[in-house]
Amino acid sequence: MRQIPMQDLTRDESDTLLAAMAPFFEQDGIRLYPLEPGRWLARGKVFANLRTASPDRVHGRNLEPWMPGTAEAGGLIRLVSEMQMLLYTHPVNDAREARGSLPANALWFSGAGMMPKESAKQPSPQGLQVIDALKEAALNEDWTAWAGAWQTLDATAMADLLAAQTGGEPLQLTLCGERHAQTWVAQPLGLMQKIKAKFASQPLSSLLSSL
Repeated sequence: MRQIPMQDLTRDESDTLLAAMAPFFEQDGIRLYPLEPGRWLARGKVFANLRTASPDRVHGRNLEPWMPGTAEAGGLIRLVSEMQMLLYTHPVNDAREARGSLPANALWFSGAGMMPKESAKQPSPQGLQVIDALKEAALNEDWTAWAGAWQTLDATAMADLLAAQTGGEPLQLTLCGERHAQTWVAQPLGLMQKIKAKFASQPLSSLLSSL
């Protein structure tokens, strides 16, 4: 995962920035709570159904495609602009720049939503395995490394899946992109055979672009 370059922000600096921003948010019915330096929890009705992107997906990119598009999010977009102006002239950033550190000059909302009550009672799926070996290369648009990561997966995790499926184990595979995901479930024909059939019916590039 790419690192957001604010690792040297101190807790005192973070708390000072939080104190400066909090009154603006409270006017919109949003409460801010400290979590860790440079990262705060925000609570308000506007976040209940808000769809957001994680910071590592937007860092260094054009933000426009990732900005919330609902009418309810208009106040948040305004707050982002207001906080940019507030941070630009804040003494914390003046001191950071004076010592050669990057300023905290932008704000991003992520991880919004409400957890359904029933989901809190459900245990995690047995045997769930999340593999993010492709993530860093894709976010950095390093396609040579991305192709290499696919080759490694094919020789390791995918080979293990094939062996398990050949042994009769039920399997489910999900490929996730930035906006969509596709899932395959093992059937009598076999998981890998179904994936190969899917790949054979259309170019691999077409399948991956749908993610």
